[in-house]
Amino acid sequence: MTDLVIGGRRSGLPRPWRAGVIAVAMLGVAVVVGWFIYRRSVTYDVPSGEVSGAITSVQSGPGAPPALMYGTSSLSWVGGLPVLRISGEAHAFGAAHGRLLAPWLSQVVAAATPSIEHTVSDDGLFGGTTHAMRLAWRWRFIDDGLVDQDRRMVAGMTRGAEASGVDLSFTDLVRTQAVLDVGVPSPRTDEAEQKSLAQSVTVIAHQAQAPARVWIGRTFALPGLDDGGEAEIPVVTIAHPEGRIPWAGVGWPGQLGVSPASMPRASR
Repeated sequence: MTDLVIGGRRSGLPRPWRAGVIAVAMLGVAVVVGWFIYRRSVTYDVPSGEVSGAITSVQSGPGAPPALMYGTSSLSWVGGLPVLRISGEAHAFGAAHGRLLAPWLSQVVAAATPSIEHTVSDDGLFGGTTHAMRLAWRWRFIDDGLVDQDRRMVAGMTRGAEASGVDLSFTDLVRTQAVLDVGVPSPRTDEAEQKSLAQSVTVIAHQAQAPARVWIGRTFALPGLDDGGEAEIPVVTIAHPEGRIPWAGVGWPGQLGVSPASMPRASR
């Protein structure tokens, strides 16, 4: 009789698999959405910018060692020690660094990478499989420790190195900036037992003649890096950043900026 009633439904066999299909579909959607949220959370935003221009070789005078020029920046050698002179706004500043020091950047990143990777353990059944995901999640806020100008410098360095034929990721270069703060000694070094990545000495000197000044400097050794710090060739940097205080320092390729303790300060 119900078949003759308008709006009536035919009775049919129960289909329990429908609930299973819906549950699986909802789970799949949740996994996809969760994955996109995760990727967005662990990806560092790369500031915009472009790198253009060629590197040229110039010689200041007869018999003088040649220098490499990129825009208004230059790289020269004094007694075998590289001297980098850079200027400009933040992105151009980093681009000149990456462009002129590209051959050494990959060595520095390779030496620093184990000190970042071993901050997350491989222990557990899926420890090795999920290591990269857990590492990215743990250090997802590292770029927040850099001000906007610093992030622009790292972006410029990434693009500058790429323009010189060295392919490095923005993520690796950001983490290299933070290795002294968050890194651990590589397990392949003797410092693994000492839990010491870097060693430093602070030097304070007082200038006797006028104007009286106090000079504060800091020296670093990096025995906890994978190569014991041997790949980090010292680079003298003389910088004139646009809109900021000029500074000079001794660091290594890939290190942008200068520690406040290594800048001269006038006494008051």
